[in-house]
Amino acid sequence: MGIMDYGYIVNRSFSIAIKKKTLWFFGMFAGGTSSFNIDTRQLVPFSDDFTDPANLNFTPELAGALIAVWFSLMLFFFALNAIADAALVDGVNHIERGGEYSFGKSYSRGLDFFWRSIGLAILKIGIFTLFSFVLIIFTVITVFIGLIVTIPAMMAGVFILWTIFLLSKRAMVVRDTSIT
Repeated sequence: MGIMDYGYIVNRSFSIAIKKKTLWFFGMFAGGTSSFNIDTRQLVPFSDDFTDPANLNFTPELAGALIAVWFSLMLFFFALNAIADAALVDGVNHIERGGEYSFGKSYSRGLDFFWRSIGLAILKIGIFTLFSFVLIIFTVITVFIGLIVTIPAMMAGVFILWTIFLLSKRAMVVRDTSIT
C-alpha cells in the first residue's frame, strides 16, 4: 500500500481552482451558506437591552414573516447546494479524467442529479439523527461510562459516516448510480 501524497493533492486542487475559475461558483454554493453576515439589529425592531423580554417589539405578523423568509432562504440554498455539489463533482471529474469541462455541461449535470442529491441529503440527515439518538440513549443509560465512550464514538462515527456520504455522492455523479 502506497503513501498518500497530500502535498500533490493540495497543489493539484489549487492549480485546478486557478485555471477553472467557474468552479468557484459551484464551490461557493456546495460549501454551504451558514451565515449571511447581516446585522439583524437593523432588520428587527429590538431595543438596546436584549436581556429584558419586555423590550422586544415582536408582533406575531413580524415573527411569521421572519420565519417565512428564513424558511424560504433555507429551501433556496438547500436546492442550490444540491445542484452545485453534483456540478462540482462532475466538473472536477471531467478535468481530472481528461474530458472537456464547461460550466453549462456541469450545471446541466447538477440539475440531472438534483432529486438524487436531495434524497441523499435527506438520507444523511436521517442517519445522523438516528446515530445521535442511539448515542444519547446509550449515554443516558450508562451515565458516566457513557460519556467516556460516547465522545470518541461520536467523533469516529461522524468521520466514518461523513466520508461514506462524500464518497457516495461522488459515485452517484461519476458512475450515474442511485443513492443506495
